[in-house]
Amino acid sequence: MTTKINKYKYEIERMQVKTWSWLKVNTANLGLYADEEKGLKDVSIEASDAIEISHDISGAAFPKDASKEFMNEEMEKFLEENRNVCYYIRIPDHHKEKEPIRITFEFDKNTNVFAEDLVIEAGEQSESSILIQYVSKDGSEGYHSGRTRVLVQQNASLKLMKTQLLNDNTEHNDIFGGTVAENGKLSVLQAEMGSKGAVASWNVLLLGEQSEADVDVVYVGEKEKKLDFSSRVEFQAPKSVSNVRVRGVLLGHSKKIFRDTLDFISGSRGAKGREEEEVLMLSKNARNISVPLMFCGEDDVQGEHAASSGRPDESTLFYLMSRGLSEADSKKLLAESKFAAILDNLSDDALREEILERLRTSIEEGGNES
Repeated sequence: MTTKINKYKYEIERMQVKTWSWLKVNTANLGLYADEEKGLKDVSIEASDAIEISHDISGAAFPKDASKEFMNEEMEKFLEENRNVCYYIRIPDHHKEKEPIRITFEFDKNTNVFAEDLVIEAGEQSESSILIQYVSKDGSEGYHSGRTRVLVQQNASLKLMKTQLLNDNTEHNDIFGGTVAENGKLSVLQAEMGSKGAVASWNVLLLGEQSEADVDVVYVGEKEKKLDFSSRVEFQAPKSVSNVRVRGVLLGHSKKIFRDTLDFISGSRGAKGREEEEVLMLSKNARNISVPLMFCGEDDVQGEHAASSGRPDESTLFYLMSRGLSEADSKKLLAESKFAAILDNLSDDALREEILERLRTSIEEGGNES
């Protein structure tokens, strides 16, 4: 079995403006892991011959590195020195990729440490979608530390789907940074359905006029799992638009923190941003914390936050059970309805069903606590 090296285990700042310390949301505990065996690993990438793929990310010209919002110099140095997966994937200008580009990370007892650095560039007027999957092939321990950076150029459209279905013995943290140029559109869908505990962050910079970004997240917390999520959208340009949607289910003694920031910079007149989160609590012992933030440096903007969390409505459960469904099946139906609006955007039917099956299994195993 590959030996693991725990290089860092420390707290990192997660809030632009600190709030009450007793809430314990200002920082996140983050572990970074490295493989003793140096060198780059190859992972499965399925794409047409038109897509440019290399291990050299030096050719990527970032107008601003959005991933640094949730990193520090120590973390960046660690990743550069210890990454074992490194790819620069570029969709050429004017190219339309018909099928999703598929990148698969498979964890097993022999390959159980991934520290990847991915750069994806959507060239001008290109259209493409990318599916990144993290899966465990067995029940062995695993360690994942990843960073994905995306550049969407003028008039380009990129849809990025990331699904994390790792086993309960795998540590997982993930950092996403995206920039969107004039008239560009970025859609991100991330499913955090597995792992021992997840720390994930998304930072999107809308740099060009009429740039757009949608960020959709679904997750399930169960047992003693701790989930720590941070989302931020920075509106720098006029008429930029963003929508953030989050749907989650909490079971057992799980705990989830979600920080969401909409930051309207001076000059972003006409910009619109909305964030909404819905959390279904299926255990009295689960804990949910939502921290919405909004900064406004421009007068002519629209920003909205909406958040709701709570137990299943007893009358709704009673109605479903009176129609012949068990309590567990009724809860599954309610949970699936929460996920449906987001997962309908997932182009892979088999993967959508795998995510829903993971949700159903979690409810079956841990949904009896009331």
